[in-house]
Amino acid sequence: MAIRFLQEPRTVSEVEKKGVIFKWSSNVYTWQPPMPPSDGGNRLAVMPKPEIQPNFAFSVDLFFRFLNQPSFKLEAKITIGQDKIGRTESWGAFNNLIGEASYNLSGTLELLLSTYDRINPIAQEQSQVTAEYYIEVSESYGTPATVRSSLRSATRRVTLQLQPSTLSTDGTTKSGGELVLALQPTSLSLSQNEVSFQLRSPIFLDTPAVHYSGEFKLPATVAMATTIDGKRRPAYQNTSKQTVPLWPDGQPLEFKYSDQSVKLWPVAKPDGSGHQFLEDCMSIAQLAQYVQANYLLTKHYEIEQKIDCLVFKARQAGPAFNLSGNDFLKPLLTGVDQTDRVNFRFLFEVFFRRADQARFDCIFSAQIAQDAPFSGIANMDISGILDAFLEDDLCDVQHPDPQLCGKSSGEFFVRCAEVYGWPAQVQKVINSDTKTVTKGGFSTRLQAPIFTDWLAPESSDLQKDRFLKIGQRQQNVHIDQPLKLFFINTRPENKALRLKKTIERLEGSSIISYSGFCDSALYAKICFDVSLAEPHTKQVACCLEDQDNKRVSEEFVFFVNHEYLPACRFFAYVSSLGALETFSTRGEGVQYYDILNETSESERLWGAKMQTQYNNRLRRTFKVSTGLQNRGEYERLADFFLSDKKYVVEQGKLVPIIVSTKKAGMTSDWQRVHMTTFEFQYATEETKYAKYD
Repeated sequence: MAIRFLQEPRTVSEVEKKGVIFKWSSNVYTWQPPMPPSDGGNRLAVMPKPEIQPNFAFSVDLFFRFLNQPSFKLEAKITIGQDKIGRTESWGAFNNLIGEASYNLSGTLELLLSTYDRINPIAQEQSQVTAEYYIEVSESYGTPATVRSSLRSATRRVTLQLQPSTLSTDGTTKSGGELVLALQPTSLSLSQNEVSFQLRSPIFLDTPAVHYSGEFKLPATVAMATTIDGKRRPAYQNTSKQTVPLWPDGQPLEFKYSDQSVKLWPVAKPDGSGHQFLEDCMSIAQLAQYVQANYLLTKHYEIEQKIDCLVFKARQAGPAFNLSGNDFLKPLLTGVDQTDRVNFRFLFEVFFRRADQARFDCIFSAQIAQDAPFSGIANMDISGILDAFLEDDLCDVQHPDPQLCGKSSGEFFVRCAEVYGWPAQVQKVINSDTKTVTKGGFSTRLQAPIFTDWLAPESSDLQKDRFLKIGQRQQNVHIDQPLKLFFINTRPENKALRLKKTIERLEGSSIISYSGFCDSALYAKICFDVSLAEPHTKQVACCLEDQDNKRVSEEFVFFVNHEYLPACRFFAYVSSLGALETFSTRGEGVQYYDILNETSESERLWGAKMQTQYNNRLRRTFKVSTGLQNRGEYERLADFFLSDKKYVVEQGKLVPIIVSTKKAGMTSDWQRVHMTTFEFQYATEETKYAKYD
């Protein structure tokens, strides 16, 4: 056999676990080119490498049915071809090295299972729905591509857990529906990235939408017989025991909905247009092909052929698609338009406390509408709300001890409820879990899907927990440069932390020094000082230790430059991660002045004029150069330009500045090191009032 299964799902799978995966292989996906002729000498011809069959592809057909349905239906058809070679999409992948392919059915099956409650009444005690499925895998190749072989899997079952239903079988709303927070942020978030909640209500409808469902069934007594008009044709006995024609002369088979009337005429030789059918039809099996060929009927209805009937299911809800028009139609469900509850809203409140505060305060309260009519869903991003109540912790650059950053972190939870009616009434209130937020936000290019995964990339290895530093895990610094390391504790077992510094001197010796311990709660943000006061320092390797003297962080290395720089300036900024970063510039630099003033004139009595200058303003502009930097330092410099809080360090104080350069020039040395120049100004102008003759 050309195809064989390498992996199949369990006999009964839970679709929520995303493990419904098939894997198979083919032994004919390649072909062997013929051996080339030898050159007639001593050299032998080299066997050419196998090549992939032209236009080789796999096709996957998914057949599916609910347990209460009599037959399987083809619900999905997927092709995995040469254009997917080497890709790793979750839906399927093709490996051209070993002729294998795989397909994850979980998403498709979950979508099919979720339609159950639209076409089947759900019993109050029913907690899950079960269906059966199988797949047929076929392979094709050649020019043109031709199906060569196929393989069918065994029939298997799949289940989906149902949400508690709020609809009774008569279409009215039942009590007991619960508002849920379907989406919540992770336990730790950055305030300038998305912090979203999704609210889902099962009781947003006053009247739910119902799709029409009807059954077209022929009489059980249909047979070829002579009718009361003397003609031999398909006939049946009516309630008066008379033999009447199934398809009377000159009368079509009619289906009515809305203002439309679809007529199918009985003829001896139907033309396949969908407007005719064979006049000798006596069974559903014979009639189905003609009804299913009608454009208008198939446009608005799903028409399923069963053993003794045709089932019509309206594609759209509402009474406009209720079918009528002939005696053989029997409605199973009558279409009903959905109506929303009067004045339906979600009450949404945010409670917050900063790490240096004792109690939660309500910082936001509003009634929000559904994202779309008749959806019962509302999404709310509260990152901007939280960010407004956090401040950047600008730790004292000269403070030697560890400092807790209480202003830039905090805890929050949301409280929400459904609101509807006139006057509006608040329903049952629910609270979210308490979350933590810290000041900062990844730029779009660097954004991680989950912040805690970036901080602690390996849950079992504490020695890889990161400091709040962007770029490479090493940095070139100047001997006099103020340095800080920020850390967020993601491990509840870390009760106290201290900074360990391994200082390597120029002559080769090394010493170890420690900071004091700092109490550390879960998600506490701590600032550690990295002092370079030790003379003749070549490099400093920093890591954190816990209360048991075990290392609990990565190692970050500072390489120290002792070169004398007469015009050295130190700059500080708040990074994307909410940490205070510093770097140095060098070179003589350039300084120039922007002078702004206003002048007024006045006439003296003896005819002389006097000029007065007022509102004098002076703004100094400085031009500096970073010197040569490696790529890791250049990434941190890009974060400096992104920051909205920039400073120059003067006499140990942070003086706010504005970078006036619109384009930062960069020169490079074979792409290994980079140098950037930029201009900056003090954030405040120097002003003075003066006047003179």
